[in-house]
Amino acid sequence: MLYGLTRDFMQQDGIYMMLGEPEGMPVGKLNMVQARMLMNTEIPHHLRLLLREVDLKVTLEYAVLRKKMLSRLLKSEKLSMTSFFGLLLQIAQGMEDGRLFMLRADQYALHEDYIFIEGSLQSGKVYLTYIPVQGNDPASKLRESLRALIMVMMASITELTGSGVQRVLQYCGEEEFTPAGLKGLLSELLTEGDSIRGQFSSNEEMASTSPKMTEARLVEPERRMHERARELFVNEAAAPQKKISERNEEKGLHTQQNSAPRLSSYSSPSYRMKEEESSLRSTDDNQLTNSQSSSSRTYVILGCLLGDALLWKFLYLNSPKPLWLAVCGIATIALAALSWMVWSGRIRFGSNEDKDHTSEDSAEDANWSPSRRELEWNFGRNPVNTARPAATIPKVDQHPSDPLSSIPSARSESRAEESSFVTPPAPIAPTALLSREETPEQDKRNEKLARNVPYLKRSDEEEAESETIALNRTSFIIGRSAEVAQYVERSEGASRVHAEISRSPSGYVLKDLDSRNGTLFQGEAMIPYKEYPLSEGTVFKIVKGSYTFHMG
Repeated sequence: MLYGLTRDFMQQDGIYMMLGEPEGMPVGKLNMVQARMLMNTEIPHHLRLLLREVDLKVTLEYAVLRKKMLSRLLKSEKLSMTSFFGLLLQIAQGMEDGRLFMLRADQYALHEDYIFIEGSLQSGKVYLTYIPVQGNDPASKLRESLRALIMVMMASITELTGSGVQRVLQYCGEEEFTPAGLKGLLSELLTEGDSIRGQFSSNEEMASTSPKMTEARLVEPERRMHERARELFVNEAAAPQKKISERNEEKGLHTQQNSAPRLSSYSSPSYRMKEEESSLRSTDDNQLTNSQSSSSRTYVILGCLLGDALLWKFLYLNSPKPLWLAVCGIATIALAALSWMVWSGRIRFGSNEDKDHTSEDSAEDANWSPSRRELEWNFGRNPVNTARPAATIPKVDQHPSDPLSSIPSARSESRAEESSFVTPPAPIAPTALLSREETPEQDKRNEKLARNVPYLKRSDEEEAESETIALNRTSFIIGRSAEVAQYVERSEGASRVHAEISRSPSGYVLKDLDSRNGTLFQGEAMIPYKEYPLSEGTVFKIVKGSYTFHMG
């Protein structure tokens, strides 16, 4: 109990939290100036206060309405570091706003059961409970309450990173602690987190997109190169054949008969194999040269990106001035232009072998004279019909439009043999679904365990047998979510966290956690967050599930 006050809840067009004393709180115990401020003024991040006075005895009523209790949200949701600092910042901001209305920071109920959230835990608005009673509590009590609240909230953080939590806890333990100082510290931590997160996301985006862009840009020129090579080979093969046919038509049958033996002499299998191997070696050399040039361009672009990041880091981030901003911006544009020129091929690094090779090819095309290799290639693709029967050549299956596919069939056979030795994966047995029905041994074990601790007997209209649930925790949650609930209620319509059974100094109590469809206690609807005492044989119902409490 805070300030010796008892707490209760009632539901009337919303939820109201009532604080008072068992025999009534005297009016003289209240600070009426602060109470009127809370009643007549809508203070940001503060619950609206209503006073109920009977025979000079007052009860404090706070309009919770549809807001969620912080302790309930901490059990059903998770916090990120940013959301954690954001919630603490709203609490500090609320205490600062209250100071403008003559409210004292040491009279806030900084407990998870007295703080309410409008919305989700990640992005909701915080509402504080201020208790306008007379008296001055020491500042150490405020710091201890805030430290205890931080420790409770830390349990719901998904991943603790950095030293921000340690800095906040350390500041809460200092003598010069103030809500304004806490607000400044939290704002600084959020700013640092945003800058680090933005820098990390940009670097991660560069690191993730650069390999993809590099791979795409590397594959595209290589594909175009192969297409261009095929066109050149087709043109090179078609041009000599066309010239030969024209010469044969002009010179007549005699030239055709003289050229036929020479063509057939190049069709021996041994010579074909040598030419194919040499063509394969030349193709591999070209691919190696192209990959080397592509890798050099990739290194240059990555170097430009790294240099640009270092410029922003050591110039602008260390000294954020307009001058360094302009310098870094100009440097970024220059490096981007340099990267584009290198990637597009306007600037090349390395030897000019490709240019020399291209010029030599064009010169050979201009002054054409059929060589032994060209004649062999033409003969393999388009054999010339001569008067003399041509030598029989082993037929090789290859794609008609792909001149680079003239690879010995031995390689395809070896690949087929290798693939034949691949062992197929063993069939995976189907997944067995575990039944929710308990075996007789489990029932006996649960009953034996239930003899030592309090337990629940759950029955359902659709199920003939009842189920035993041992209450082996100080806080036992029943709900739909298996992640946060200790017992999963299978009925359709149950909330993620529906109800909670907790141990209090007076015994076990049941509390409905503002569930959507509510909970029935001994046949009557429960008021959310109100604690109902449990005794032997008490029955409560959650949708279709009926629970009976036993002391064990």
